Amino acid sequence: KKELADATAQYKEEIRAQQVELQANETLIADLQAQNRQQKEVASNMEANADRVKAELENKLKALEQELGTEKGRKNNLASLLGESKGNIDTLDQRNKELQHQVESLESSKIAVEYQLDVTKKELADA
Repeated sequence: KKELADATAQYKEEIRAQQVELQANETLIADLQAQNRQQKEVASNMEANADRVKAELENKLKALEQELGTEKGRKNNLASLLGESKGNIDTLDQRNKELQHQVESLESSKIAVEYQLDVTKKELADA
């Protein structure tokens, strides 16, 4: 009978030790589950933040692309105006040269007419 009582006591002690170990393992599992929930929440928050930042960056990129398109349009418009202005300057330069040639021709004609007038006055005076 003593052996049975000793064996029963030993088994009861082993059961208590296993119950303590089981309780420790259950506590560890609960802690790990809590950490897992917390990490999932942090990850979810980080993902939401990343999505928000991504959306903001995409919006800024679209705005910059639109601004770039506008600036390219302005540049093309300015280039067109510059080309037109150069054409106008070339035309005005050509017209200026023509007028200068006419002025020189008129001055030559004026000198010739003044000379002829002097000759005619002299002939009239001599006559």
